[in-house]
Amino acid sequence: MKQVKIGAILSYLSIGINIILTLIYTPWMIEKIGQEHYGLYTLATSLISFVAFDFGMSAAVSRFLSKYRADGDTGKIGEFLSAAFQIYFLIDIVLLIIFLLLYLLIEVIYSGLTPDEVIIFKQLYLIIAFYTFISFPGMPLNGILTAYEKFIPLKTSELLQRLLTVALVVLFLLKGADVVYIVLANTLAGIVGLLFRIAVVRKSTYIYIKLKNKYIGIYKEIFSFSIWSAIGNMATNLTYSLVPSIFAITLNSKAIALYSPASVLGSYFYSIASAVNGMFLPTISKYIAKDKEEEVTQLMIKVGRYQTFALGLIYIGYVCIGDIFIRLWLGDGFSESYLCAVFTMLPLFFRYTQQVGNTAIIAKNYVKEQGKLFMLVTVIGNILVIIFSKNGGLIGGCIALSITTMLYVVGMNYIQLKKINIDLKKFYRECYSSALFPAVIVLILGRFIIAKMGNMELQWLIIKGMIIGILYVGLMWSMSMRRDEKAYIIYQFKRIFKNEV
Repeated sequence: MKQVKIGAILSYLSIGINIILTLIYTPWMIEKIGQEHYGLYTLATSLISFVAFDFGMSAAVSRFLSKYRADGDTGKIGEFLSAAFQIYFLIDIVLLIIFLLLYLLIEVIYSGLTPDEVIIFKQLYLIIAFYTFISFPGMPLNGILTAYEKFIPLKTSELLQRLLTVALVVLFLLKGADVVYIVLANTLAGIVGLLFRIAVVRKSTYIYIKLKNKYIGIYKEIFSFSIWSAIGNMATNLTYSLVPSIFAITLNSKAIALYSPASVLGSYFYSIASAVNGMFLPTISKYIAKDKEEEVTQLMIKVGRYQTFALGLIYIGYVCIGDIFIRLWLGDGFSESYLCAVFTMLPLFFRYTQQVGNTAIIAKNYVKEQGKLFMLVTVIGNILVIIFSKNGGLIGGCIALSITTMLYVVGMNYIQLKKINIDLKKFYRECYSSALFPAVIVLILGRFIIAKMGNMELQWLIIKGMIIGILYVGLMWSMSMRRDEKAYIIYQFKRIFKNEV
């Protein structure tokens, strides 16, 4: 439990620092490199992530290692990791070939870019592709640290990487660097983070990886799991990572830049929700190994309620003051970004508060059903984004993306209900129903307060945010939170106070 608690603290610390620093330097970065170059940076990142996902192998590493440890079958760990790393290196070679082919087709794929934009985009693409190629075989490291419940060093590496990224970006911008150096900063920080995780795994897990496998059947086990996990990941990438590319085709680079802040805010939503969820895979695997599926429902409710309170505060606060926040943060030219985030973040609220149930699907090995669902939703979603963006512009495309995300949520709920026997009726009642009424009150009063105050300066934005936050916490505390949850929060604050004293 110590690893989970401290790991969670480090996760939220990392997320908080990353959000604050990014909010501060992103407008400065856009001012330095220009709105169009910022759009190219987003486009290059999305193209690489569309191709270079982990093909289900990270989930396979976490799932199988957690299962072997829960079953007490530690003898297979070395055999499994040997096979996993061999597969990673093979995929990495295939990725290199794909990267080269895509590079030759950039001018054909992105015909809407100007000649100067194509030149810069190619430079960004090469840097990101190079980093992806050298870092891809290290993807199992996170899964290993998760399975062995080494959350403190795992989250420490993430924190250090984020701090280093921000430091390098600021340093390069102060030197007058362009967008190419921004990508280099991310690459250098990523390499340092990778080396740190390699050192931690070598020192703290005592894993021995064999060069040859006696248990040939391990390859079949990996492929039977990872192929459908890969399909699910590919489908998700086709939905989210392809959106900037669709906007580049149906709209222009400016639309990508306007969509990017909404995407960033959505990623913060995900970061906050997923900060602790990955830590529960070993616990869920133990429950499933002992046929205690009812415990999964209880865990999903317990974690989901805290995430509902936290993400609800963020979403309602953004709806109330997000338009002012975007204007102060990025300027008048990004007004459409506010509505994009409002539409795209709402379904993410439901998806991310149910991450424990999604983790249970992996632990229970229903990735085939999940993969089929993601394929279907992705086809529908991309068609919707194309149609809506052509007819409704950027806002239309974001509405289509919102609809697509809700289809994911409904499909995942079906799998959780039918395959894992999660009591979703109980989950929805205990997580959402009790929080709905106070949330609506805060939303109505919040918009009323903002309309009456009217000031647009930064200090007034902070005051408005504090008023909404106090109103939200007060109503949730009095109307929604349980006695045991209040007692736990009070206990934690008392511990912090005693430690400080």
